[in-house]
Order: sequence, then C-alpha cells, then structure tokens
Amino acid sequence: MGVRVSYHRVPLACVMSLRESVEAMRRFVYFDVEESLTQGIDIDKAWDGLHYLLDPARRATCCDHPQTTRGRMVLGGEVVNATFSKADDFMARVLSPPEIQHAVLDLALLTESDLYSTMDWQAMMNHPDPNMRVYGPHAGQVYDPDRGVSIVVGKDGWFAWYWHHFVALRDFYRDVADSDDCVIVLKD
Repeated sequence: MGVRVSYHRVPLACVMSLRESVEAMRRFVYFDVEESLTQGIDIDKAWDGLHYLLDPARRATCCDHPQTTRGRMVLGGEVVNATFSKADDFMARVLSPPEIQHAVLDLALLTESDLYSTMDWQAMMNHPDPNMRVYGPHAGQVYDPDRGVSIVVGKDGWFAWYWHHFVALRDFYRDVADSDDCVIVLKD
C-alpha cells in the first residue's frame, strides 16, 4: 500500500475538458487510466525519493507542492480540477508543453553522480519529522521486479532503484516533449 504516482500523456483538448467537468475527471482517473487508455508510466513509490533528490525545497521542508522545475517534473504543476481533487482525495496536476520542454532541457544536464550527490541517506531515513522521511530508505527493502521478491538494500541499492525510475521518467518526458501533449500527474 501507500501513495503511488503515475504520469499520463494527454492531449491539451482533453485537459481542458477535465478542467471543466468533475465527471470527466472521475472517468479519466477511474476508467481511462485503469484501462490503460492513456500512454503513461507508474513509478510506484519512487516518486517520494525522486522528489527529495530533485527538489531542494523538498529537502528543506515537507512540501507537497513542488517548488522547482525538477520538483514539478515529479509532482506536476497546476491542479487540473480542484473540485475533483478535494472531493476524491486525489492529486491531479498538469504540466503544459512549454513546462515539459523546459523540464526536459533541465533534466538532460543531470548526471547520475549529480543526483547521487543530493542523497542524504541519514536525513531521508531518520529525519525527526516523520513527514520529512522518504519512502523506501526507512523501510529497508525494495521490490526487485526481475526476481519477483523484495530485497534488503542499503544506500547504493536505494539509489539504483531511484535512478532506474528517474531514467524512465526522464525518457517519458523526452518522448512527450516532441509533441503538443500535456502530462497529467496522478498521486493517489
């Protein structure tokens, strides 16, 4: 269990209809996404560690609203439909084509060693404020899809898991940037 985040490539016209209708938003989230009618990826719970590693504001405070381009890449930008988000306890945020293109340019500069240098293992695991702790490191194990089991890992193992999801997310955004589509980020 726990909070998951997924990313969905959506035409701008669709985003406009989702903004205007709670029912359209519910249909999108509960049927279209579930039936894989949108192109997207799910990074499971890696979003929390990636948000921590990519957004300096996340490392400084517990904020659920991203403060930087890299943070918005993980948690999205503007709320798609505020009525839906409040009623369904669901976060749905959208990134526009210009925001996606800006993020892609920024992420192209980020190396594995750059991202690793932001990993403060102790703060991620043991922050005195439980809300500041990052999913994963304090749990001590990660699911290995190749083996089909959960394995115990240390700092380097967790980083490899985060890096794997970062690369998938970066590549997803790179593909979307070649179009006029938006990305809807769903956190549930």
